[in-house]
Amino acid sequence: MRLLGMVGDGDNILQSVVDKHDILLGKLVGEVGLGNILYGIESPDTDVTTHAASVSAHHVKYTDANAIDAVEGEATLDLTGLIKFTLNNTTVQTDAEYIRGTATSGILAIDVRDSLIINIDTNANTSTARLKVRANASNTDLFGVSETGSVYILEKAAADADVAGEGQIWVKTASPNQLWFTRDDGTEIQLDLAGAASYASIAETDTGTEAAKSVTPDGLAGSNYGERTFDILVSDPGGDAITTGDSKAKVQIPSTMNGWNLVEVESSLSTVSSSGIPTVQIRRSRRASATSRTDVDMLSTKLTIDQSEFDSEDAATAAVVNGSNDDVNTGDHIYIDIDVAGTGAKGLSVRMTYRLP
Repeated sequence: MRLLGMVGDGDNILQSVVDKHDILLGKLVGEVGLGNILYGIESPDTDVTTHAASVSAHHVKYTDANAIDAVEGEATLDLTGLIKFTLNNTTVQTDAEYIRGTATSGILAIDVRDSLIINIDTNANTSTARLKVRANASNTDLFGVSETGSVYILEKAAADADVAGEGQIWVKTASPNQLWFTRDDGTEIQLDLAGAASYASIAETDTGTEAAKSVTPDGLAGSNYGERTFDILVSDPGGDAITTGDSKAKVQIPSTMNGWNLVEVESSLSTVSSSGIPTVQIRRSRRASATSRTDVDMLSTKLTIDQSEFDSEDAATAAVVNGSNDDVNTGDHIYIDIDVAGTGAKGLSVRMTYRLP
Protein backbone atom coordinates (compact mmCIF):
# COMPACT_ATOMS: atom_id res chain seq x y z
CA MET A 1 0.00 0.00 0.00
CA ARG A 2 2.84 2.33 0.73
CA LEU A 3 4.37 1.65 -2.69
CA LEU A 4 1.10 2.47 -4.48
CA GLY A 5 0.83 5.70 -2.60
CA MET A 6 4.25 6.65 -3.72
CA VAL A 7 3.66 5.91 -7.36
CA GLY A 8 1.31 8.78 -7.97
CA ASP A 9 3.35 11.41 -6.08
CA GLY A 10 6.86 10.15 -6.49
CA ASP A 11 7.46 9.36 -10.13
CA ASN A 12 11.12 9.95 -9.65
CA ILE A 13 11.37 7.34 -6.96
CA LEU A 14 9.64 4.71 -9.13
CA GLN A 15 11.63 5.70 -12.19
CA SER A 16 14.88 5.32 -10.31
CA VAL A 17 13.85 1.87 -9.29
CA VAL A 18 13.00 1.03 -12.89
CA ASP A 19 16.26 2.43 -14.16
CA LYS A 20 18.17 0.59 -11.50
CA HIS A 21 16.71 -2.72 -12.63
CA ASP A 22 16.78 -1.94 -16.36
CA ILE A 23 13.02 -2.28 -16.68
CA LEU A 24 11.45 -0.05 -19.30
CA LEU A 25 8.01 0.88 -17.98
CA GLY A 26 7.73 4.41 -19.33
CA LYS A 27 5.39 3.50 -22.14
CA LEU A 28 3.32 1.29 -19.83
CA VAL A 29 3.06 4.07 -17.25
CA GLY A 30 2.08 6.57 -19.85
CA GLU A 31 -0.68 4.48 -21.41
CA VAL A 32 -2.35 2.80 -18.46
CA GLY A 33 -1.41 5.09 -15.60
CA LEU A 34 0.89 4.40 -12.74
CA GLY A 35 -1.92 3.58 -10.41
CA ASN A 36 -3.02 0.68 -12.59
CA ILE A 37 0.24 -1.02 -13.37
CA LEU A 38 -0.64 -3.93 -11.08
CA TYR A 39 -3.96 -4.45 -12.87
CA GLY A 40 -2.63 -4.38 -16.42
CA ILE A 41 -5.93 -2.84 -17.60
CA GLU A 42 -7.05 0.65 -18.37
CA SER A 43 -9.67 0.99 -15.67
CA PRO A 44 -10.64 -1.70 -13.14
CA ASP A 45 -14.10 -0.29 -12.50
CA THR A 46 -14.96 0.17 -16.15
CA ASP A 47 -13.58 -3.24 -17.15
CA VAL A 48 -15.49 -5.20 -14.51
CA THR A 49 -18.71 -3.63 -15.66
CA THR A 50 -17.95 -4.33 -19.29
CA HIS A 51 -16.99 -7.96 -18.55
CA ALA A 52 -20.30 -8.58 -16.91
CA ALA A 53 -22.31 -7.08 -19.74
CA SER A 54 -20.37 -8.20 -22.78
CA VAL A 55 -20.78 -11.73 -24.05
CA SER A 56 -17.59 -11.47 -26.07
CA ALA A 57 -15.63 -10.77 -22.91
CA HIS A 58 -16.50 -14.22 -21.50
CA HIS A 59 -14.87 -17.53 -22.37
CA VAL A 60 -16.11 -19.09 -25.64
CA LYS A 61 -18.58 -22.00 -25.07
CA TYR A 62 -17.40 -25.50 -26.09
CA THR A 63 -18.84 -26.71 -29.39
CA ASP A 64 -19.45 -30.44 -30.04
CA ALA A 65 -16.21 -30.49 -32.04
CA ASN A 66 -14.31 -28.86 -29.16
CA ALA A 67 -15.69 -31.43 -26.72
CA ILE A 68 -14.69 -34.33 -28.99
CA ASP A 69 -11.23 -32.85 -29.51
CA ALA A 70 -10.82 -32.52 -25.75
CA VAL A 71 -11.34 -36.26 -25.08
CA GLU A 72 -10.22 -37.84 -28.34
CA GLY A 73 -7.08 -39.88 -27.96
CA GLU A 74 -7.41 -40.21 -24.21
CA ALA A 75 -6.40 -43.63 -22.89
CA THR A 76 -9.35 -43.63 -20.49
CA LEU A 77 -12.41 -41.46 -20.03
CA ASP A 78 -14.13 -41.56 -16.67
CA LEU A 79 -17.72 -40.34 -16.69
CA THR A 80 -19.93 -40.04 -13.62
CA GLY A 81 -23.68 -39.67 -13.58
CA LEU A 82 -26.27 -39.95 -16.34
CA ILE A 83 -24.97 -40.11 -19.90
CA LYS A 84 -27.68 -39.45 -22.45
CA PHE A 85 -27.57 -39.74 -26.23
CA THR A 86 -30.48 -38.15 -28.07
CA LEU A 87 -31.07 -38.83 -31.75
CA ASN A 88 -34.29 -37.85 -33.48
CA ASN A 89 -33.08 -39.08 -36.84
CA THR A 90 -34.88 -42.17 -38.19
CA THR A 91 -32.59 -42.71 -41.17
CA VAL A 92 -29.91 -45.37 -41.34
CA GLN A 93 -26.76 -44.14 -39.57
CA THR A 94 -23.40 -43.92 -41.29
CA ASP A 95 -20.08 -45.12 -39.89
CA ALA A 96 -19.34 -41.63 -38.62
CA GLU A 97 -22.46 -41.64 -36.47
CA TYR A 98 -21.58 -44.79 -34.51
CA ILE A 99 -19.59 -45.23 -31.33
CA ARG A 100 -16.76 -47.47 -32.47
CA GLY A 101 -13.23 -48.69 -31.77
CA THR A 102 -11.17 -47.19 -34.61
CA ALA A 103 -11.87 -46.27 -38.21
CA THR A 104 -10.94 -49.69 -39.58
CA SER A 105 -10.47 -52.02 -36.62
CA GLY A 106 -10.45 -52.21 -32.85
CA ILE A 107 -12.68 -53.31 -30.02
CA LEU A 108 -15.21 -51.25 -28.07
CA ALA A 109 -15.24 -52.77 -24.58
CA ILE A 110 -17.70 -52.00 -21.81
CA ASP A 111 -16.61 -53.20 -18.37
CA VAL A 112 -19.66 -53.73 -16.17
CA ARG A 113 -19.22 -54.72 -12.53
CA ASP A 114 -22.89 -55.19 -11.72
CA SER A 115 -25.55 -54.83 -14.44
CA LEU A 116 -25.67 -53.37 -17.93
CA ILE A 117 -29.17 -52.04 -18.49
CA ILE A 118 -30.40 -50.97 -21.91
CA ASN A 119 -33.88 -49.51 -21.70
CA ILE A 120 -36.02 -49.89 -24.82
CA ASP A 121 -38.70 -47.26 -24.26
CA THR A 122 -41.27 -46.66 -26.97
CA ASN A 123 -42.68 -43.66 -25.11
CA ALA A 124 -45.92 -44.30 -27.04
CA ASN A 125 -44.17 -43.36 -30.28
CA THR A 126 -43.88 -46.81 -31.84
CA SER A 127 -44.86 -50.40 -31.15
CA THR A 128 -41.79 -51.83 -32.90
CA ALA A 129 -38.95 -50.49 -30.73
CA ARG A 130 -35.99 -52.89 -30.66
CA LEU A 131 -32.44 -53.21 -29.47
CA LYS A 132 -30.73 -53.94 -32.80
CA VAL A 133 -27.40 -55.30 -34.01
CA ARG A 134 -26.47 -54.37 -37.56
CA ALA A 135 -23.45 -54.87 -39.83
CA ASN A 136 -21.59 -52.21 -41.83
CA ALA A 137 -24.05 -49.40 -41.10
CA SER A 138 -26.75 -51.16 -43.10
CA ASN A 139 -30.47 -51.12 -42.43
CA THR A 140 -30.57 -54.92 -42.05
CA ASP A 141 -31.02 -56.15 -38.48
CA LEU A 142 -28.85 -59.19 -37.79
CA PHE A 143 -30.23 -59.51 -34.26
CA GLY A 144 -32.87 -57.68 -32.29
CA VAL A 145 -34.72 -57.66 -28.97
CA SER A 146 -38.16 -56.07 -28.86
CA GLU A 147 -39.63 -54.03 -26.04
CA THR A 148 -41.88 -56.98 -25.22
CA GLY A 149 -38.99 -59.46 -24.97
CA SER A 150 -39.08 -61.21 -28.34
CA VAL A 151 -35.71 -62.07 -29.93
CA TYR A 152 -35.30 -61.68 -33.69
CA ILE A 153 -32.51 -63.33 -35.73
CA LEU A 154 -31.95 -62.74 -39.43
CA GLU A 155 -32.34 -65.91 -41.49
CA LYS A 156 -29.52 -67.18 -43.71
CA ALA A 157 -28.71 -70.12 -45.93
CA ALA A 158 -26.09 -71.81 -43.75
CA ALA A 159 -24.10 -71.51 -40.55
CA ASP A 160 -20.81 -69.65 -40.45
CA ALA A 161 -17.46 -71.46 -40.47
CA ASP A 162 -16.90 -73.75 -37.48
CA VAL A 163 -14.94 -72.32 -34.55
CA ALA A 164 -13.36 -74.65 -32.02
CA GLY A 165 -14.95 -74.34 -28.59
CA GLU A 166 -17.95 -72.37 -29.87
CA GLY A 167 -21.42 -73.24 -31.10
CA GLN A 168 -23.83 -71.31 -33.31
CA ILE A 169 -27.54 -70.66 -32.96
CA TRP A 170 -28.96 -69.40 -36.24
CA VAL A 171 -32.11 -69.24 -38.35
CA LYS A 172 -32.06 -71.17 -41.60
CA THR A 173 -33.78 -69.79 -44.68
CA ALA A 174 -36.78 -71.99 -45.43
CA SER A 175 -40.55 -71.71 -45.76
CA PRO A 176 -41.19 -71.38 -42.90
CA ASN A 177 -37.69 -70.65 -41.62
CA GLN A 178 -36.05 -72.94 -39.05
CA LEU A 179 -34.04 -72.59 -35.84
CA TRP A 180 -30.74 -74.52 -35.85
CA PHE A 181 -27.73 -75.17 -33.60
CA THR A 182 -24.33 -75.98 -35.12
CA ARG A 183 -21.61 -77.59 -33.00
CA ASP A 184 -17.94 -76.72 -33.38
CA ASP A 185 -17.43 -79.95 -35.33
CA GLY A 186 -20.01 -78.89 -37.92
CA THR A 187 -22.84 -81.12 -36.65
CA GLU A 188 -26.16 -79.37 -37.25
CA ILE A 189 -29.22 -79.90 -35.05
CA GLN A 190 -32.64 -78.44 -35.79
CA LEU A 191 -34.11 -76.94 -32.63
CA ASP A 192 -37.62 -75.78 -33.59
CA LEU A 193 -39.34 -79.14 -33.16
CA ALA A 194 -42.65 -77.63 -32.06
CA GLY A 195 -43.86 -77.14 -35.63
CA ALA A 196 -45.66 -79.89 -37.50
CA ALA A 197 -43.16 -79.65 -40.33
CA SER A 198 -40.35 -80.76 -37.98
CA TYR A 199 -42.07 -83.86 -36.65
CA ALA A 200 -42.56 -87.10 -38.52
CA SER A 201 -46.20 -88.08 -38.86
CA ILE A 202 -47.39 -91.50 -37.71
CA ALA A 203 -47.48 -92.63 -41.33
CA GLU A 204 -43.91 -91.37 -41.88
CA THR A 205 -42.79 -93.21 -38.74
CA ASP A 206 -44.48 -96.38 -39.98
CA THR A 207 -42.67 -96.26 -43.32
CA GLY A 208 -39.37 -95.12 -41.78
CA THR A 209 -38.36 -93.15 -44.86
CA GLU A 210 -38.28 -89.59 -43.44
CA ALA A 211 -34.65 -88.62 -42.78
CA ALA A 212 -34.97 -84.97 -41.71
CA LYS A 213 -37.71 -85.16 -39.06
CA SER A 214 -37.83 -86.21 -35.44
CA VAL A 215 -40.15 -88.73 -33.81
CA THR A 216 -42.04 -87.74 -30.69
CA PRO A 217 -43.02 -90.22 -27.97
CA ASP A 218 -46.67 -89.69 -28.86
CA GLY A 219 -45.95 -90.19 -32.54
CA LEU A 220 -44.04 -93.37 -31.80
CA ALA A 221 -46.83 -94.70 -29.58
CA GLY A 222 -49.34 -94.06 -32.35
CA SER A 223 -47.27 -95.82 -35.00
CA ASN A 224 -46.77 -99.49 -35.72
CA TYR A 225 -43.70 -99.38 -33.50
CA GLY A 226 -45.87 -98.41 -30.55
CA GLU A 227 -48.18 -101.43 -30.89
CA ARG A 228 -48.15 -104.89 -29.34
CA THR A 229 -49.89 -107.88 -30.83
CA PHE A 230 -51.04 -111.12 -29.22
CA ASP A 231 -51.62 -114.08 -31.54
CA ILE A 232 -53.53 -116.68 -29.57
CA LEU A 233 -53.86 -120.20 -30.89
CA VAL A 234 -57.31 -121.23 -29.73
CA SER A 235 -57.43 -124.77 -31.17
CA ASP A 236 -54.97 -127.34 -32.49
CA PRO A 237 -54.67 -127.10 -36.29
CA GLY A 238 -54.29 -130.88 -36.45
CA GLY A 239 -56.81 -131.64 -33.74
CA ASP A 240 -60.54 -131.62 -33.43
CA ALA A 241 -62.87 -129.11 -35.01
CA ILE A 242 -63.69 -126.08 -32.87
CA THR A 243 -66.80 -126.01 -30.73
CA THR A 244 -68.81 -123.21 -29.19
CA GLY A 245 -68.22 -122.04 -25.65
CA ASP A 246 -66.68 -119.32 -23.49
CA SER A 247 -63.09 -119.06 -22.29
CA LYS A 248 -61.61 -121.19 -25.06
CA ALA A 249 -58.32 -119.31 -24.53
CA LYS A 250 -56.96 -116.60 -22.25
CA VAL A 251 -54.13 -114.02 -22.05
CA GLN A 252 -53.27 -111.72 -19.13
CA ILE A 253 -52.31 -108.06 -19.60
CA PRO A 254 -48.84 -107.16 -18.24
CA SER A 255 -48.07 -103.95 -16.34
CA THR A 256 -46.18 -102.57 -19.35
CA MET A 257 -49.51 -102.35 -21.20
CA ASN A 258 -51.50 -100.70 -18.46
CA GLY A 259 -53.91 -98.17 -19.99
CA TRP A 260 -53.45 -99.39 -23.55
CA ASN A 261 -56.36 -99.81 -25.97
CA LEU A 262 -57.43 -102.64 -28.22
CA VAL A 263 -57.20 -101.17 -31.74
CA GLU A 264 -57.33 -104.09 -34.13
CA VAL A 265 -58.55 -107.72 -34.21
CA GLU A 266 -58.23 -110.56 -36.72
CA SER A 267 -58.84 -114.30 -36.79
CA SER A 268 -57.96 -117.19 -39.09
CA LEU A 269 -58.47 -120.95 -39.54
CA SER A 270 -56.19 -123.70 -40.72
CA THR A 271 -59.24 -125.67 -41.95
CA VAL A 272 -62.25 -123.77 -43.27
CA SER A 273 -65.84 -124.24 -42.18
CA SER A 274 -67.84 -126.20 -44.77
CA SER A 275 -71.05 -124.59 -43.56
CA GLY A 276 -71.82 -121.86 -41.09
CA ILE A 277 -69.75 -118.80 -40.12
CA PRO A 278 -67.33 -119.22 -37.19
CA THR A 279 -67.94 -116.25 -34.87
CA VAL A 280 -65.71 -115.03 -32.02
CA GLN A 281 -66.17 -112.53 -29.18
CA ILE A 282 -63.27 -111.07 -27.13
CA ARG A 283 -64.13 -110.65 -23.45
CA ARG A 284 -62.34 -108.58 -20.87
CA SER A 285 -62.45 -109.78 -17.27
CA ARG A 286 -61.30 -107.18 -14.72
CA ARG A 287 -60.66 -107.63 -11.03
CA ALA A 288 -63.37 -106.08 -8.89
CA SER A 289 -62.09 -107.52 -5.62
CA ALA A 290 -59.99 -110.41 -4.43
CA THR A 291 -62.90 -112.75 -4.99
CA SER A 292 -64.83 -111.22 -7.89
CA ARG A 293 -64.36 -109.95 -11.44
CA THR A 294 -66.35 -107.86 -13.92
CA ASP A 295 -66.66 -109.00 -17.55
CA VAL A 296 -67.46 -106.95 -20.65
CA ASP A 297 -67.42 -107.70 -24.38
CA MET A 298 -64.73 -105.74 -26.21
CA LEU A 299 -66.29 -106.04 -29.67
CA SER A 300 -69.50 -104.31 -30.67
CA THR A 301 -69.41 -106.34 -33.93
CA LYS A 302 -67.95 -109.83 -33.50
CA LEU A 303 -65.14 -111.43 -35.47
CA THR A 304 -66.39 -113.65 -38.29
CA ILE A 305 -64.84 -115.94 -40.87
CA ASP A 306 -67.15 -116.58 -43.75
CA GLN A 307 -67.91 -120.11 -44.92
CA SER A 308 -65.11 -121.71 -46.95
CA GLU A 309 -62.72 -118.84 -46.13
CA PHE A 310 -59.57 -118.84 -44.02
CA ASP A 311 -59.33 -115.29 -42.73
CA SER A 312 -61.58 -112.65 -41.15
CA GLU A 313 -60.11 -109.92 -43.38
CA ASP A 314 -62.24 -111.35 -46.20
CA ALA A 315 -65.45 -111.42 -44.16
CA ALA A 316 -68.52 -109.67 -45.48
CA THR A 317 -68.92 -107.95 -42.09
CA ALA A 318 -65.80 -106.55 -40.44
CA ALA A 319 -65.32 -106.69 -36.69
CA VAL A 320 -65.67 -103.44 -34.70
CA VAL A 321 -63.98 -102.69 -31.37
CA ASN A 322 -66.28 -101.23 -28.72
CA GLY A 323 -64.74 -97.86 -27.82
CA SER A 324 -66.31 -97.99 -24.36
CA ASN A 325 -64.64 -101.29 -23.49
CA ASP A 326 -61.40 -101.15 -25.47
CA ASP A 327 -59.03 -100.25 -22.62
CA VAL A 328 -57.00 -102.72 -20.61
CA ASN A 329 -55.36 -102.50 -17.20
CA THR A 330 -52.61 -104.45 -15.53
CA GLY A 331 -53.87 -107.90 -14.65
CA ASP A 332 -56.93 -107.90 -16.92
CA HIS A 333 -57.82 -111.33 -18.32
CA ILE A 334 -58.68 -111.39 -22.02
CA TYR A 335 -60.81 -114.41 -23.03
CA ILE A 336 -61.72 -115.83 -26.42
CA ASP A 337 -65.35 -116.95 -26.62
CA ILE A 338 -66.59 -118.97 -29.64
CA ASP A 339 -70.25 -118.12 -30.27
CA VAL A 340 -70.58 -119.95 -33.62
CA ALA A 341 -68.30 -122.86 -34.55
CA GLY A 342 -69.36 -123.62 -38.14
CA THR A 343 -68.70 -127.12 -39.48
CA GLY A 344 -65.32 -128.80 -39.44
CA ALA A 345 -63.34 -125.61 -38.76
CA LYS A 346 -59.94 -126.23 -37.19
CA GLY A 347 -56.84 -124.34 -36.08
CA LEU A 348 -58.55 -121.15 -34.92
CA SER A 349 -56.23 -118.30 -33.97
CA VAL A 350 -57.12 -114.79 -32.82
CA ARG A 351 -54.80 -111.78 -33.12
CA MET A 352 -55.30 -108.70 -30.95
CA THR A 353 -53.33 -105.48 -31.37
CA TYR A 354 -53.02 -102.94 -28.52
CA ARG A 355 -51.69 -99.39 -28.56
CA LEU A 356 -51.04 -96.70 -25.97
CA PRO A 357 -53.63 -93.95 -26.57
